[in-house]
Amino acid sequence: MVLQSAGRLRLSAVIPTLDEAVRVGPLVARLIEECDEVVVSDGGSGDDTVARARAAGAHVVEGGRGRGPQLHRGAQAATGEVLWFVHADAVIPAGAGPALRQAAADRAWGSFRVSVDSRDPR
Repeated sequence: MVLQSAGRLRLSAVIPTLDEAVRVGPLVARLIEECDEVVVSDGGSGDDTVARARAAGAHVVEGGRGRGPQLHRGAQAATGEVLWFVHADAVIPAGAGPALRQAAADRAWGSFRVSVDSRDPR
């Protein structure tokens, strides 16, 4: 069931990270424009990922490595009715957040053209 807060669905972005210091700050800043909340779920980064995520305005949760457990921790920490899971190297199209919020309110589905900003073959 989709719930609404004050007549509008709250949208939370959840980003699993591991050593994403270069990307996390700009991504969080971009998602803050589109979402009500940004949660970074860090898996034990050895760089400045956590500090940069916090400085950019994200709520950060930390724990062990593993994409599944990180997504779970992030989802548990999120307060939105709609959860948007975003990889750290994703390029977010303008208007994506409001479009997701509207699709959820309409109980519809859709997709975005996916772009990745990474040279890592994984």
